[in-house]
Amino acid sequence: MKSLHARVVFFILLMGALAAPCLAQGSRYGVVASMNDLNYTNAAQNLGAGAIRFTLYWNETEPGSGSFNFSALDLHLDLTVPYGWPIFMSVGEQTPSWAGPCSTCAPYDPNTYGNFVEQVIRHTYARYPSADVVFGIWNEPNLDNFLNDDDNANRYAAMFQAASAARDRVSPSIRLGAPETNHQAVTNNSYFNSAMSRIAPYMHAGDVVTVHWYTDANTSLATYMSQINSRAGGREMWLTETGLSTCNDNTQLAQYSNIINVFDQSTLNWARTFIYRLWDGDPANCHESITRFDWSPRPFFNWYRDYIGGIANSATLAPNQVLFADQSISSTNGQYTLRYQSDGNLVLYRSDGFPMWHANKSGTSPGMAVMQDDGNLVIYDASGQAVWASNTWGNPGGYFAIQNNGRPVVYRANSSKAWQCLTQVCQ
Repeated sequence: MKSLHARVVFFILLMGALAAPCLAQGSRYGVVASMNDLNYTNAAQNLGAGAIRFTLYWNETEPGSGSFNFSALDLHLDLTVPYGWPIFMSVGEQTPSWAGPCSTCAPYDPNTYGNFVEQVIRHTYARYPSADVVFGIWNEPNLDNFLNDDDNANRYAAMFQAASAARDRVSPSIRLGAPETNHQAVTNNSYFNSAMSRIAPYMHAGDVVTVHWYTDANTSLATYMSQINSRAGGREMWLTETGLSTCNDNTQLAQYSNIINVFDQSTLNWARTFIYRLWDGDPANCHESITRFDWSPRPFFNWYRDYIGGIANSATLAPNQVLFADQSISSTNGQYTLRYQSDGNLVLYRSDGFPMWHANKSGTSPGMAVMQDDGNLVIYDASGQAVWASNTWGNPGGYFAIQNNGRPVVYRANSSKAWQCLTQVCQ
């Protein structure tokens, strides 16, 4: 248990001072939406979506070299940013005719794409200086119908290098998302590994490893994300597109809810998942959308809305917050209470008195339970000895949450889960 004892006096002096978590837990749950109509905004608000993904097409935005039409981008931003959503903006698809030999071809010169990315970044922050945006570099470059790349990802790597240099010209703190491959890049060939090897030198610490997974993959989602994690270099991971094309509401509900459950049971550095998609605008077919053509919700929409609502407003122990003997915090729905008891045990009770979880430390002399600023939840006895810990040190800004579904979780600052207990006792 690293860095426990030296913090005891410091935490006692704090006497439970609070610091807000960096991100709300609800920001984990995203949806893909075109965001070119107020109906998208209204539906996403009704859903309680925590983040939005949309695509900006190169040929529409820069129809001539150096000639920009930002009307589509402005509409996307105006229907998203004022409502407080973090954004994943997929920058690219559809190479304009002046820049490359075909719409799905890499540009003749990757720097033309880099210049496009730079102008998109500059325009975004000129319009909304405080926007929370990660800029995705292309979409599914491993598939020929999006980018005619070679098997070693050389063309994509050149485009990413140019995009990374472009963001540095604006600000090195701007975050990029890559390689945005679909599952075939891992399950059918080694494109993902090649891409990561080539782009890693140009990725910054804050950049996000972004991938897609669909239910037709020949490996499970949990296994797939573990494979992504092994090549992510410790970077945050986002599943930016996932879904299933079906008109069967029950099948969609079963498959999509399973995706969210796999996501929520993971303690990888997997911070966001985006369901594909909110609405598809096709009156004749259902596709993957979670609303019908008339915008009425399909069953998964309602399930997802209720699920996000059960997570988003959880009670927290923020970094540096302390519970002393007989102090407690309760979930926002009033159904669960975390109490540090005078017998030295930390217990999460349901409203009927049933103990949902406890640290199994009854009989130790009471000291305090501390959510340390290194991300570790620790129980100290009266002598200052650590008697239990979540062992999640190394996650500065991490915080503990009692979710409205009764689950205790330690979140990293980026809202990925560092620890959770799915049984009554976790030691």
